[in-house]
Amino acid sequence: MAGTITVAHGLRNLSGDYERVAWKTTEDLADALDEHEANMEEQGWWSPHVFRGARDGKNWVQASCLAIDIDGPTKKDKQPLPDVLREQLEQLFDVGNAPGSVWHVTHSGFRAVFALRSPTRSREAWLKAHAGARVMCERWLRQQGLDGFVVDKAVANLANLNWLPNTTDEKGRSRTASCFHHERTFTVAELGQVEPDAHVPDQSVEQPEGNARDKRKALDALLMLGPKVAEEYETWIEVGQVLHVVYGGKQAGLDAWHAWSKQTDNYDARALDKRWAGFKPGGRGLGSLVFLAKSEGHPHAWEGGIEELHELGLRTQGATLTPVPPPEPDEDWIERVEAREESEAPSASRTFRDARYVSPSRAGWHLAW
Repeated sequence: MAGTITVAHGLRNLSGDYERVAWKTTEDLADALDEHEANMEEQGWWSPHVFRGARDGKNWVQASCLAIDIDGPTKKDKQPLPDVLREQLEQLFDVGNAPGSVWHVTHSGFRAVFALRSPTRSREAWLKAHAGARVMCERWLRQQGLDGFVVDKAVANLANLNWLPNTTDEKGRSRTASCFHHERTFTVAELGQVEPDAHVPDQSVEQPEGNARDKRKALDALLMLGPKVAEEYETWIEVGQVLHVVYGGKQAGLDAWHAWSKQTDNYDARALDKRWAGFKPGGRGLGSLVFLAKSEGHPHAWEGGIEELHELGLRTQGATLTPVPPPEPDEDWIERVEAREESEAPSASRTFRDARYVSPSRAGWHLAW
């Protein structure tokens, strides 16, 4: 037996109610994805991992594949891949001219599955192999001149799931696709040795990072921020900037930002990666994120966040930040100000002559005129 994958139906089916499908050749693997018993009215997914019980990183047993998602130029607009690009990709898949063992087109891109010669039970080895497989895909895209296609880097976790090609997604859209395969298998060792091309800048070096305490404090703050905060563009950027500083621009910070951002319906992995690459060292500090969590967050706002972070190997302190008390009503402050006969602003400057104190802040009084 070369490997085993898990297959199930239903978006929320995470409790262990799934099948384990064994495969010996890449053709078996392609068939398991292409011909699994599912009708077009069911949501179906598969995972390259085997779990002990529920689909959870802590219950991870082994992996026998790597699944790499490649987003096409229409991904940002949530549009299907044009027929001309779909046909071009399938021609390349048909002759095995693509990295990996099994391929199929997705709604707005394609997926490359790297079949491992033998299953691995080492999380570290699997993560290194995943990084190497991503590099191989990026290199191949450049060689083929497939402009606009981007490798999704937000899939390297041990509870990853992928939609089955011939089912529907959560919005009822058809995921019909044919699987192509080539009798080519890989070892985690050879994939882990794949180095990025020299001209590809590595922004995870040189930039200083925070200590372990700062990182855990940042994650504690992150757990207090739910989807409403993540949907606001300015706060979304602020969270990313802080994680970039705290983690020194390294992959762990990017993974945390991806995981947190997935709470929203407008999550765009490619746009997030682009923003991350544009952040500069020395941006917003940890204090910004802590203040945001205290003022706008509440305990357990990020549902399932602890599990998501643990699957990425990121540990929190388990502390709950004390929320900032809400400010008193403006009317109450105005009454108190007027009672103290301090409502008029200093008249030394013409600019402030008609100003009035209208509300307080923790830093002082606000003037309005």
